[in-house]
Amino acid sequence: MINEEKQNSDSVLNIRHYIYNVIRKNGMTSVKVPSSYELSRMFGTTRRIAQRELERLTATGVLIGKPRIGTFTNPKPLNGPLFGIAYGSGDHFFWGNFELKAIAATYNELANRPCYVHNLRIAAKSADSCITELLSLDLDAVLWVGMTGWEEGHEEEFYRKVKQNGIPFATYAIPLQPGLSGVDFSYDTSIHELKQLLEAEKRSRITVLLTTPFVYRAFTNRIPDYFPADHYQVETLLLKSENELPNLLEKKNLPDLLVVSSGLLPKSAEFLKRRKDGSSCLLLSLGPECSTDYPHYVCENPYMEAAKILGDILFTLQKDPETAIQKHVEKRLVPHNGINAVTNTVK
Repeated sequence: MINEEKQNSDSVLNIRHYIYNVIRKNGMTSVKVPSSYELSRMFGTTRRIAQRELERLTATGVLIGKPRIGTFTNPKPLNGPLFGIAYGSGDHFFWGNFELKAIAATYNELANRPCYVHNLRIAAKSADSCITELLSLDLDAVLWVGMTGWEEGHEEEFYRKVKQNGIPFATYAIPLQPGLSGVDFSYDTSIHELKQLLEAEKRSRITVLLTTPFVYRAFTNRIPDYFPADHYQVETLLLKSENELPNLLEKKNLPDLLVVSSGLLPKSAEFLKRRKDGSSCLLLSLGPECSTDYPHYVCENPYMEAAKILGDILFTLQKDPETAIQKHVEKRLVPHNGINAVTNTVK
């Protein structure tokens, strides 16, 4: 039953994408679309399912039904490219702080350019299914922001197939992939500012607690560059959930600096508040989450700058799909909630 429902769902999407592409390719010309019988044969489904989709598209104004003649496209002028955009897992129930800011900045940038956007929700499927759907949409370029929620190794398979099929593809806030375009955030500037602060206060013991595997891998790979072993003592841990944090920290002496994923910031702040010696530990969030009144720093993301670069990349990919453009946008160290006196040492 589940497989049948999934097959029906895939067939509906295939029919829908096929008709959307017919409209795109014919511009202001109204053309006849295949009948429900023809569509059912084309996409391996039942005539009833195909007819329901034709009726839905007609009811929403995408198609025009002409009795005893057939169903025709409702022309729509397209004066720009069509970009597909997916956030996170591609099927989130809600958006967090990062996603909301990224969405706002990205759509604000594209709203001021001659283009159209299709909201993609495809990551819950296999890599092959994702590629099939992307190809069926005939998009001018695809942007994926903060890909998460796939099984280990699934992303690599997907990226490999993207390149094999020549899909114009850019990533954002995902470790840059060889041969693909994208924008990722660099911590170099914010960590340099942080090191100035640590040196001024003669601090050297650092604990890093992260929850996102690709952020953990990217950050820990740079630890020797950021904090050389001859000057700093650094411990890095990957947590499965925020619930692990209190028990983990209770068993340790407080470090001079606690670096956490943005999602761990509230619990980290609560823990330090309870400790008599909590104020001796600097708290740094690698993301933009600021939902605590406890003094802390964040590596703030320059969303508007990144969105402008992404807009340039998407339009370049639309004209030259073979291009691979990779950019880093620098994060800055930003103080929050009553630590301005300390930040005088940060320039």
